[in-house]
Amino acid sequence: EDGLELSEQNGVSSSGELSDWERKLGQIRCLKELGEWRRMEVVVKDAWSNAQGSEELQVQLASSGAAAVALNLRLWDEFGERVEYLSVDTFDGAFYRTLLAVHLHEYDKARLLIRKARNVLDTGLTARIAEGYQRAYSEVLNTQLLTELEEAVEYLQRHSSSSSSGQFNYAGDHALSAGYEKARLAATWRSRLAGCRHDQDTWYRALLLRSQVLEPHEIMSEFLEFATLCRKARRLPMASEALRVLLNPASVRAA
Repeated sequence: EDGLELSEQNGVSSSGELSDWERKLGQIRCLKELGEWRRMEVVVKDAWSNAQGSEELQVQLASSGAAAVALNLRLWDEFGERVEYLSVDTFDGAFYRTLLAVHLHEYDKARLLIRKARNVLDTGLTARIAEGYQRAYSEVLNTQLLTELEEAVEYLQRHSSSSSSGQFNYAGDHALSAGYEKARLAATWRSRLAGCRHDQDTWYRALLLRSQVLEPHEIMSEFLEFATLCRKARRLPMASEALRVLLNPASVRAA
């Protein structure tokens, strides 16, 4: 919060006074950390408009959180535009593109991007493990997320319609089979999450992925626990967003 206040004023860095653009980027990063997603999107939207015509500035915005906030708020058009400014040779660049491909029902493309993300991750994980478990935890979690993303793609590819509506098209035994598999997948994911760190960042990343397959009411207990973790960490806006999702499921998974 102190960093946000500094970024909104005429702050100074160790190398001197911050430029307007540096303050804007700092404000975006602070809002991302606080979970002020709606307020952050307002700032990002204005900055993105001002950055038009400058690929360098758009890359800086995308990597500072412009792509992430669009995903958080399910602004798929904005997300698709901004993610193009993240390098596919980074984990976030490949991972975010995979989520976009899943949303667009481009499952073969999603599989290729998962493979790309795993290759990027393997390099960093090897280095982090040598530094100890605490340093490696983020990469270990990313490995789990990629596994779950593969499971999600397999499930969706088998059971979802290829229509642009995104609605499921089940009949008879197929519907029963899909329902059983979905419940089994949800139980598996719930068990894994129970073994993860109980902090808002870990749970946020897990729920972000799982909401590509599961409706909020199907993982209500996880969302409520996430809201509790956010409240304990004094991330009240992030807790509010979790509860908003439960009150308005249609806002989470746009067709």
